[in-house]
Amino acid sequence: MTIKISTPLFTTTAIVVLTMCSLILMQMLLEHELHFVDKLQLGFDYEVFYTASEALRAGDNPYVVQRYVTPPLPAILNVPFTFL
Repeated sequence: MTIKISTPLFTTTAIVVLTMCSLILMQMLLEHELHFVDKLQLGFDYEVFYTASEALRAGDNPYVVQRYVTPPLPAILNVPFTFL
């Protein structure tokens, strides 16, 4: 049994993979992040979860918190820590 791969699909996949590999290689060579997050702020993402948990505790939507884009489960699990 042989698997026949469509040429346009293979070409498109190869282009996408090579593009992603070249972006990662450029990031490594330039030693720069490809996103705009300050690398020196430790716990930056936890602050977002904590603020979303406080919003849940107050009865608000966790998505009113800027930069909170994950499902609500981490914020729900973090609500007990907002009482400390």
